[in-house]
Amino acid sequence: MEGLGIPPVGMIQAGTADGKQTLNQYPARLSFINIGELSLSFEPIRATGADLSGQPYIALIGRDVLTGVILVYNGSLGVVNIGY
Repeated sequence: MEGLGIPPVGMIQAGTADGKQTLNQYPARLSFINIGELSLSFEPIRATGADLSGQPYIALIGRDVLTGVILVYNGSLGVVNIGY
């Protein structure tokens, strides 16, 4: 986020695989657009900055966002359904 010029708006203590760390939080909006007839947007949220280098992810969606939706993962098909 710092590479994008977005300044942090806070900090949080988080437990990671490397132990407890203090991580920056950034203002963010998360949108799922054109999912059939459904569009979901979560704002404002605070995105926690974490080093995901070496991982096959660009982001992780936390329970603070998922608490407002129904998420169903079908592992055999590799499909995720999100609804509310």
